[in-house]
Parts: sequence; C-alpha cells; structure tokens
Amino acid sequence: MEKKLYELKIDPEFEKAIYPLTDEEFRELEENILKNGCTDPLIVWNGYIADGHNRYKICRNHGIPFEISNLESCETRADVII
Repeated sequence: MEKKLYELKIDPEFEKAIYPLTDEEFRELEENILKNGCTDPLIVWNGYIADGHNRYKICRNHGIPFEISNLESCETRADVII
C-alpha cells in the first residue's frame, strides 16, 4: 500500500490489548519517526487499528504519511485481540 495519512478508527479494546509505552518510549518512538518516517505499516482490521496506535497518533500529529497492512486472516474481534 502507498504511504499517506489514512483516516483510521480506534477501538479502545484493541488499544488496551497492546502493552502501553512509557512516556520515554513514546518520545523515543516519536523522535525516530520524525527522523526516519514511519517505517512499519500499521496493522488494520475493518478500518480499525489493531496494532500501531502510537505510530498513528505521532503520524497524524505531525502530518507524516504511513502505510497500512490489512489483517485479513482474522474473522472476529476476538481473533484480532488474540
């Protein structure tokens, strides 16, 4: 997929399933993305972010385009969370 500023949805349950970053880890990720761009695609299921919430916030805040990868192997929300 091409890099652009996708408009994605956030599901709180999906976001909570990923271990949260510390403030320092978030700052380091932000510095890395500002320097190198978003190098890893965000994982998306049915328009919702399954993985990459922090990258999404950083990219949207700074207008940095990113790629997405659709999670087609999961049929249900429970599959995504697992």
